[in-house]
Amino acid sequence: MAEPARVLSTSMPKQPVSFLLQVLITGGTPVVKSFYNDGKRAPDPLPVNAGDRVAWFVQAVLASLKRTTPPYEVTFNDSSFFGVPSVTVPAGGISQFVTVQDPSGSVKYSVTATGFGLVLDPEIQSGSGSILDQLHLLAVTSYTVTWNVDSNAMTWSNGGGPYNFPLTLKPLDTVTFIAVSPSGAALSNFTITFQPANSLNPTTYASPFNLSNPVLSIPAAPVPTTVTDAYDSGNSFTFVATIQVGTATKTSLANQINMG
Repeated sequence: MAEPARVLSTSMPKQPVSFLLQVLITGGTPVVKSFYNDGKRAPDPLPVNAGDRVAWFVQAVLASLKRTTPPYEVTFNDSSFFGVPSVTVPAGGISQFVTVQDPSGSVKYSVTATGFGLVLDPEIQSGSGSILDQLHLLAVTSYTVTWNVDSNAMTWSNGGGPYNFPLTLKPLDTVTFIAVSPSGAALSNFTITFQPANSLNPTTYASPFNLSNPVLSIPAAPVPTTVTDAYDSGNSFTFVATIQVGTATKTSLANQINMG
C-alpha cells in the first residue's frame, strides 16, 4: 500500500505561502495537483515553513466526466503540526486553510472521501505561486467564437479570420461566444459544455473558464468570458454547444480548445 503523503517543515525564513491541493479521483490512482505552483513536481515530502497555509479540494470525475465534490476528511498523524488532528469538509468543496505550527517537523496525512474510501496521494505538486504572479506579464488576446446555427459551422476570430478550430488560449485571454441564425430563427438557452480532450488524463480545471463547472451559460447579450485556467498548459478541452431554435434543441459538432 502506498504511503500517505507527507508535508515537511523547514526552518528557512521566507514569506508565508498558501498551498491549495486538488485531489482528482478518477477511478484509478488519484491525481494530486496544486493551484499555487509553477507546474514543477515537488519532492515527497512537500517542503513548507512555519506560517505557511495548506488547504485541500477533492473532486471526483465520474464516468460521464461530470465532476462532483464529495464530503471528505483530511487526517494528520501528528495534531501538533497544524494544531488540529483533522480537517472535515462535510459539504465538499475547498477545506479551511490550516497553518503550519511546527518550525521543524513532519506530518503524514490521508484523505477519506465519502463514497470513495481512503484516498492516498503520494505525489504532490507545490511551489511558489509564480504562475499567478506572472499572469499580468502575458499579452491578453480577445477572441470571438461564432456559431452559425443554420449551417452548424463554428469559427473563431481575433480581429482577423474567421478561422477554423482548434483555438489556442492562454490565461487572461477573453472569449465571447455568439450564436447567429441568418434565417432569422429565434434562439435561446445557449450553453457551452466542456470536457477534457483526453478523459484518461483529466484536466485540472473543468473548463478554461471555471475550476469546477464545465458548463458555460451564454447570456442573451453575449459578454467576454475570461480564461482563468493557468494550470493546464499543454492540455486540451473539447466542447459542444447547445441552443434552443424555436421549439427544437440543436447541438454543435465538437470543437477543441488547446491551452497554451
